[in-house]
Amino acid sequence: MNILMNNCLEAIKHYDFGKKLSDNNPSIYLQSQLHGNETFSTLVLYSLINHLSSIDKSSFLGSVRVVPRANPFSWNSYLYSRNGVFNPTTGVNWNRIFSWNLETDFPKKETSISTLRQSVIKKISNETSIINSLKYYLLSLSIGYNYIIDVHTPENGIPHLYCSKFTSNTPTFDIKYVIEYKDEHIDTFDDAHKRIIQYFYKLKNNTAISIELDSNVPATQTLVKKWTTALMDELSKIGIVKNDHENKSIKQCNVTIGKIKDYQTQVSGIQNHFFSLGDVVTETSPLFSILPFDLKSEIIIKAESNCIPLCLRKDTIVYPGAWVVRALEI
Repeated sequence: MNILMNNCLEAIKHYDFGKKLSDNNPSIYLQSQLHGNETFSTLVLYSLINHLSSIDKSSFLGSVRVVPRANPFSWNSYLYSRNGVFNPTTGVNWNRIFSWNLETDFPKKETSISTLRQSVIKKISNETSIINSLKYYLLSLSIGYNYIIDVHTPENGIPHLYCSKFTSNTPTFDIKYVIEYKDEHIDTFDDAHKRIIQYFYKLKNNTAISIELDSNVPATQTLVKKWTTALMDELSKIGIVKNDHENKSIKQCNVTIGKIKDYQTQVSGIQNHFFSLGDVVTETSPLFSILPFDLKSEIIIKAESNCIPLCLRKDTIVYPGAWVVRALEI
């Protein structure tokens, strides 16, 4: 491993709170800013760190690890090129690098958390690839936690949640919209983490999800505080910290579950929408239009099923093949 790569990995700080990680206590791992441009997620986890630091140690019933800046490589890329989503060298989405060929990557099937972690750490020291070094390092930080939460900020959207399968034990953080990807292998951090853990052993109550926070409104202290409270409420629900809301029962919110659908444009032009984010758009209703460069006529794109728009492309002028609206099919 070269010096620059090693320095970048060392810049990935983690903050631990509560009891020592063990099979006997509930535990949660939270990370943010895997994509360098998703800065609001880091503001929220930084606020969470400050809040957890102020709590009396006796209030912790389990273990918490927080990684507020998971990808220094992406941070630097966004800082100098304004591209925080894709690796500038390979063009690969930073949240699609977590592919495993489990039988060749880990020929020895480890039987415990500690031996698996040591195996991963050994692989990091022998790596020359930025991508592999990052994915193994983040795996080494998160191995052994019951709940794996990858915190993101969509391009221009409202809060939603990704999981392989939603159950009554899935933490929601008061997010109403849930996207299930079931058995698809999409090489995201949460998906790949869950698969590698299940490959080695069955970890009780192991849940790996991605949550997407608000990005269609300005990042304010009020919004940061709202999400810090939502995170703390979820830590109380799953029994990691004592409920700090006196005489208040924290209930699971009602959710709408579906699959994600990206609506694309086949021509370049200016996007215009017929809805607000969170609206229910019925099948065949106009979803958005594209006004082409020649200004001859607008192209109307209609909903292929009943759906709820969650995200809009931030660019007002879009190119052919670009997604314009990301919607939850219901």
